[in-house]
Amino acid sequence: MATAAQDAPNHTSTAAVGTETTAPAAPQAAAHKYVQASIHTNHSDYVRLYGFNQHHKRVWSPWIPTPNAWTRLPNWWWQMDGPITIHYTGKYKGKNYSGSHWAWFKRGTTPAWGDLRTW
Repeated sequence: MATAAQDAPNHTSTAAVGTETTAPAAPQAAAHKYVQASIHTNHSDYVRLYGFNQHHKRVWSPWIPTPNAWTRLPNWWWQMDGPITIHYTGKYKGKNYSGSHWAWFKRGTTPAWGDLRTW
């Protein structure tokens, strides 16, 4: 069985059965309930998100590289009021790390963006 650390650089998207894998369009109504993700990380090299979109469907984002302390995932709209599962993988001090955890969005400085933090 491959680990997330082995899989991440080769993934363009990963989906659970019955979920969308393409970026959803911006929500037209109740924009304050939906945000795009701005992800803060110090050590992760790649992250992906799993949560509810503006159509109330559970979706996976693709694995995205996180080369900076803050990385944005544009054109993916997430429900602000529910938990997001963050999967991460990275190498720190010569050791590979991977894992996941739940997080909740904090309202960003720009209305269309919400902040998440991970490893």
